[in-house]
Order: sequence, then structure tokens, then C-alpha cells
Amino acid sequence: RDDGRPRPVVFLLPGVMGSHLQVNGNRVWLDLEELGQGGLSRLTVDAQSVKPEAPVEMAYGELAKFLSATHEVVPHPYDWRLSLVQEAANLTRALERKLEEAEPHNQPVSIIAHSMGGLLVRAMIADPKGKLAWQRLCKHPDARLIMLGTPNGGSYIVPLALTGRETVLKQLALLNLIHLNLAHHETALIDIVRHYPGLLEMLPESDEQYNFFAPETWSRLHEVDRHWHAWTKPETAALEQARAVRKLISQSLPTPLERVCYVAGCAPATPAGFYIEKDRQGRDHLRVRPSPHGDGRVLWQTGQLPGVKTWYMQAVHGDLAAHAPAFPALLDLLQNGETDKLSTVPPETRGAQELREFREEKTPLYPDLEELTRAAIGSRRKVSKRKTPHRTRVSVVQGNLAYASHVVMVGHYQGDTIISAEAHLDRV
Repeated sequence: RDDGRPRPVVFLLPGVMGSHLQVNGNRVWLDLEELGQGGLSRLTVDAQSVKPEAPVEMAYGELAKFLSATHEVVPHPYDWRLSLVQEAANLTRALERKLEEAEPHNQPVSIIAHSMGGLLVRAMIADPKGKLAWQRLCKHPDARLIMLGTPNGGSYIVPLALTGRETVLKQLALLNLIHLNLAHHETALIDIVRHYPGLLEMLPESDEQYNFFAPETWSRLHEVDRHWHAWTKPETAALEQARAVRKLISQSLPTPLERVCYVAGCAPATPAGFYIEKDRQGRDHLRVRPSPHGDGRVLWQTGQLPGVKTWYMQAVHGDLAAHAPAFPALLDLLQNGETDKLSTVPPETRGAQELREFREEKTPLYPDLEELTRAAIGSRRKVSKRKTPHRTRVSVVQGNLAYASHVVMVGHYQGDTIISAEAHLDRV
């Protein structure tokens, strides 16, 4: 509704790959036809005239509509390819403009940030000007930051993508194959995304075995994997820049922490690291270790922030902003900083504990826009329950309709002669 009266403001920040991108005014991401015609090559990191267009409707449209009943919703798409530091400046300017409008009416300005969006907020706070905007926002007692599955410690889905184990790039490669665009095979697509600073800045930062910001790690992984998967290592300079940004973000907590709420998702298995296993012939294979403690893309232990209260939603990573049964809980958190509609206790987990290796998602033979979108944002295809149709019970009995105690319905073709049984009924 919009009755013209001032209302609380909420910024809605999408996750990685959750913002449509356009080139010279034409949508490329996520557009099935454009991407099938090699559109990702128009989204190289140094491409010109690329602008964020809007959040992906499938992931954020329903939540925006729900919140619009009580808030002024400000969708804030951003270019997830670029460095978080670069995009943080745009968020600072957008917040400052909205604070100018809200402050005279004593209305709070809050943020709901999905996935990478939470890192974008922290990158903004790491900048002196952005920190001032955050402090200004927090002056209102009802202003809050709601993080939905933010990978504060990184996500193993990024190494999976860079080593050719993520379904979104497989689907893009299939789309190009269907369009006979043979130059854009999976290896070529990986070569494009490995240069995205925004993606590299989401690499896991705490791993017992591998330092994903070190070139030596990628050399070791590539040596093991080169016989089975074709991919190119990230560049040393890009890894160093990503490490510097993550260090900057890790030092910028969104204080006061009582203004922050964290919502974690739940999935049967979440990638939790690489390990090397030998086959019967003694050859090394790169495997992915699963964990039941995560949302399918982000582990609970690497997502949550110390000192920030966590709630658990029964939804996978890409559905955290699209799970309608939890919308009232998100509204509670937004308005009160508390909710009893979500559990604060981690759910009992099973399934991944019994798996030795993380199972890659099956890639559809003919990807459609919904499949590609769900793969990009980490969503799960909705399984709609079939409604039981109304049935008419028909019985065949022997008897004389002349003695029927109920109305008798007779089907008759227009123009046909009324004869036989119909003629008898007509006389009764």
C-alpha cells in the first residue's frame, strides 16, 4: 500500500548472482536467450556499460511484496561481479539519500541482506564514509540489520564453481551447446568467472587443510584434478586483492551487535572442504566433504557472527528470502529484533553424516530459466502438492426409473430424436 504517510524503510539486498545485470540497457543476467548466445562473455570483469537492474524476482519478489504492507521497501541490486569495496560506495550513497528522507519523520531505516548482501554491508562499514552512514542508521532504536545466510567466513561453493563442480556453469555450458555456440564451453565460462573479484572475496578463509587465498593451494588442487576436470587457476594478484578485502571486512563488525540478527538455513548437505582420495589404481582424485550443518551453500560455523543471535529457518540458502511461511518471523525480527516463530536451536541433522562425498547437483539436459535461476541463487525447485480433485460418484443399478425418488439427469445430443429409454422417461 502507499497512502502517502511516512513508513519505516527497509533495504533489500540480494545475494551473489541474485541481481539482474544489463549491458547497454539489455538484460544479460539472467536472460536465457542472451546467456545461451554467449552472453557471459559480455559480462567479463572489464566489460563496459554493465549495470545492475533489479533483484531476481523469483528469490525476492514475494518478500518485497509482503514487507510493502508495513514498510517502504527499497530493493538494492548491485554488480556482484565486482569487488565488495567498489559496490559498497553505491550502498553508502543510497542509504544516505534514504536517511535524509526518513530522519525528519523519525522513521527507522533497516536492512535485510541475503547471502553476499551481508558482506556488502560489512564492506560499507569498513569504509569511513560508510561507517558514518551505518552509525547514522543506528541512531534510531528500531533500525536493524537482518542477515540471511551471509557467508561471513566464506563459502565452499566458490571453490566448487572455480573447479567445475557447480551446476550453474554446467547449465550455462549446456545452453551454449544447444545454441551451437561451441566456444562457450564450461572451461571458457570458468575462465570468465575466475576473474570476478566479488566471487573470489567469498572464498573460505578458515580451512584446516587449504588456504584458498594462496596460489600454492590452487596449484596443488589443479595438479590433482587436471586429469578429471578442465579449469584454470585464479591469478595470484586477484587472490591477493581478495585476501585484502576479506581482511578489511573481518575487521569491520556491524556494531552494536544487538542490532544484528542472523537467520541460518537448513539443508541435508553443505560443501565443507576438499580432500584427496586414491582410487584402486593409485590415482589421486579431488573430493568434496559434506556437512549436515549448513544451508546447502553456507556452513553455520562460517556464517554466524560471534555475539549475534541466530535463528534457524527450514529453507535452503537460495530460499531464505523466498520461504513464505517464515515471512512473519522476518517481520518480527525487523520490527522487534526478536521472534518466537523460528527456532534458536539448531535442528537435528542426519544424512550428510552418512555421506563420504558431497554429491553434485544433477544438471538438467535442457535447462530452462527457472532451473538456471535456482542454480544461480542456490534455490530448490518447489514441489507443489497436488490437490485432490472433486469427484462425482456414479453407480449402475438395475431397476425402473419410474420409481426413482431423486432427480434423474439424462444426457441428450441436440437435434437427436427422443426414442427408446429417453422416450419412456419423457412419458413418466
